[in-house]
Amino acid sequence: VLGSRGLGDVYKRQHYYSSSWEEVQEVYFATAYHKHLSPGNNEFSVGTFAVNILGCILIGVFYTLTSRIHINNDIRLMLTIGLCGGFTTFSTFSNESLQLLKSGLYPSFFTYIIGSVVLGILGVMLGIWMSE
Repeated sequence: VLGSRGLGDVYKRQHYYSSSWEEVQEVYFATAYHKHLSPGNNEFSVGTFAVNILGCILIGVFYTLTSRIHINNDIRLMLTIGLCGGFTTFSTFSNESLQLLKSGLYPSFFTYIIGSVVLGILGVMLGIWMSE
C-alpha cells in the first residue's frame, strides 16, 4: 500500500509539515498585536494598514522567487498562503473598515479601503519587481 515509502518516511513528512505549520502560527501570533490595534477616534489602524502592505510586498517576493527555483509546491503555498495569509488577515481589515463606517467616519473609511487595495496591489508589484 505504501509503495516504495516506508512508515518512517510518512512520519517524517507529517512531522515536517506539522512543524512548518507551527512555525507559521508562531509568526502569526508574534505579529498579531500589530494588526489588531483598534482604530482611533477618527483614523484607521495604521498597524493593520502597514502589516497588510508589507504582506503584499512579501507575497510578491515569495511568488517570484519560488517560481524561479524548483521548490515543492507545498512549501510555496506555506510561504504565500500560510505565512503571508497568517501575517495579514482580510477579516481584521474588514472589521476595522466596518467600525469606521458605523462611526460615520466616511473620509477615513474611504481612505482606508481605497488606500489598502491600491497600495496592496502596488505592494505585490513592488515585491515582484524587487525579486526579478
